[in-house]
Amino acid sequence: MMMHEAIDILVYIFFMAFNIAIGIFVIAAVFLLFRYLHIKILHFRNYLVERKIKKLEEKEG
Repeated sequence: MMMHEAIDILVYIFFMAFNIAIGIFVIAAVFLLFRYLHIKILHFRNYLVERKIKKLEEKEG
């Protein structure tokens, strides 16, 4: 009977470690996704500003 409980405890520890690893992976993936999107948004804003500057220069020149 003692062996069965030990196996249960080992399985429980294994699944806890597995869940923690999946959680860390998901958090890292979401963090990297937001960082990527943030960089894309900044590049897009810079592009819009540069386009406006070009239009203003064309109007003046």
